[in-house]
Amino acid sequence: MNLKHTITFSLCLLILGCSTLNKSSKDSWFGKEYTKAKLNKKVFKIPGNWVYVGADDESGQHFFENRTEATGFSYNSMKDYEFYDKSRSWFEQVEAYYEWEADYWRNQGLKVEELTRDKRDRYIIWKTEGEGTENMFLYGGSWEKFISVFIASSALSDEEKIQYLKRFYKVNQ
Repeated sequence: MNLKHTITFSLCLLILGCSTLNKSSKDSWFGKEYTKAKLNKKVFKIPGNWVYVGADDESGQHFFENRTEATGFSYNSMKDYEFYDKSRSWFEQVEAYYEWEADYWRNQGLKVEELTRDKRDRYIIWKTEGEGTENMFLYGGSWEKFISVFIASSALSDEEKIQYLKRFYKVNQ
């Protein structure tokens, strides 16, 4: 079992388990405010108000939570991955990244479902389900870097999660 995946998934489960409070209003839940975080010399804007809860140094992911949701993201060089092929386009790199991760989670017994694929903006939105949890991800590419972001919430609809992921990606490309 890959330690990087195990640690990441365990943190997702832990954060989700600690963030199941009910929310009274879900309309535009992340509003116009942003939380700023610096990662690999780049300042990221995270839609909404978040509190930093930790990082996984091996995967490069940083984790945040608020009262009802958990999120995390990473920003890593495409060249750092075993499947990297310099002859591929950015989107082909993103597709390879998604397939690599999706295969791993399927082998761990989780259901994987691709939800949206956007070649022009170079991202794939997908989710995993299993063991009482559901996480939604956006994997994208920008300037030979992968941007990976997830959200875990039992209080939000899939559409709200997708809206959050797209906003995060759009403001951080």
